[in-house]
Amino acid sequence: MLTHKAVHDVMRDVLKRVLPKTDVSKIEVQDYADAAGESALEITIVLSKGNVVALNGNELAKVLEGIHSALSQQGDERFPYLRYLTAKEAKQLAL
Repeated sequence: MLTHKAVHDVMRDVLKRVLPKTDVSKIEVQDYADAAGESALEITIVLSKGNVVALNGNELAKVLEGIHSALSQQGDERFPYLRYLTAKEAKQLAL
């Protein structure tokens, strides 16, 4: 399993490749157990511009596919559960 720092770096690379014009201010990685009790990752991505960010389903699917594939290639089989927040939402949640 990769360290949180390594997952963070992989996630940043995927975001730069898939969403090059999206400004990301923070990526937070935490261990997570899914509904079946399997080891997973919860990755929170804070988008820094504005109060609303428009990402379409195709873009979101490409990000998920990209991070899952990159983690698997490095031997980390944990599923990445992604959560997107605007800077305003992150501030309200104190992230």
